[in-house]
Amino acid sequence: MLAEISNEKIGSTIILGRLVDILFVLIIRAYIEQVDIKEGFLMALKDNRISNSLKFIHQSPEKDWTLNQLAVTAGMSRSLYCREFKRLVGETPLSYLTDWRILKSKEILSESKENISEIASKVGYQSEAAFNRLFKSKVGETPASYRRKILS
Repeated sequence: MLAEISNEKIGSTIILGRLVDILFVLIIRAYIEQVDIKEGFLMALKDNRISNSLKFIHQSPEKDWTLNQLAVTAGMSRSLYCREFKRLVGETPLSYLTDWRILKSKEILSESKENISEIASKVGYQSEAAFNRLFKSKVGETPASYRRKILS
């Protein structure tokens, strides 16, 4: 990192950004392995079953996930999965999925010029109208007005 900072070359900014991301992940990993975490999102990451399920949600938010499918990704029964997910993450799996989709859509809205319908599809909504309603209920404004505000 010091070499990239002191010898600013082509791509140094990108390299530094990636190195910071990597360093952050390594610090979180070390913390999780060394500290006796009792509850919260970090405990969910420490639990292999729930962590695996979170990985699937994060990698494929566009998928039409059901509780049964998510329970399978965790290798658990549906009832045990729902109970453990809520205990560790603090919300239900489908509520978490919705929140993740909104977070991803906000990211896409601020980084791309894709139309709202394409973004809705990328985060798991077949209907632009349903996506607009949900986004507005969670964020307080429509996706289009959110984008205008972010990009101005």
